[in-house]
Amino acid sequence: FAGGSSSGVYFSSNYGTNWTQTSLNSQLVFALLNSGNNVYAGTFNAGAYISTNNGSNWSQVSMGGNMTVWAFCLSGSNIFAGTFNPVTSNMGVHRSTDNGVSWVLAGVNNREVRSLAANGSYIFAGTIDSGIFISSNSGVNWFKSSLNNRNVRSIGINNNMIYAGSLNSQGVIISDNNG
Repeated sequence: FAGGSSSGVYFSSNYGTNWTQTSLNSQLVFALLNSGNNVYAGTFNAGAYISTNNGSNWSQVSMGGNMTVWAFCLSGSNIFAGTFNPVTSNMGVHRSTDNGVSWVLAGVNNREVRSLAANGSYIFAGTIDSGIFISSNSGVNWFKSSLNNRNVRSIGINNNMIYAGSLNSQGVIISDNNG
């Protein structure tokens, strides 16, 4: 699966040699998550969409208002979405415990969350201007890491090393102790 700039979601069944546009074809897609037969698409100002049949059909799920979904991650049976909504304070990390049918604001309230990653029960949320927030209990509680006042656009994990990519020549920051 691949997201396109205002052209929705594309699907390849032959390792990227050929691509077919799915029926979600008129949205700017920032994030994708595949879990079993379910595919989740995070869009600009239209929240999240879910497909339960590998991208053939899509349904919009309510997250409240004109939500932008920048990132997804999966931790256990929970799905997390990093969101932004300039109109309301209903932004931060949203969590779904029912495969994306319903979503609740679960933390990092009133901040634009641009990136998410999970490492076991640890979840990392990269924000604009506030660095990284961490949950060590699958998103129940959140605390701010020592990485403050950074624009974190991406988070990657490899062999328990956490990599945070930031903007404005701030570079890549690495942690070997879960942040």
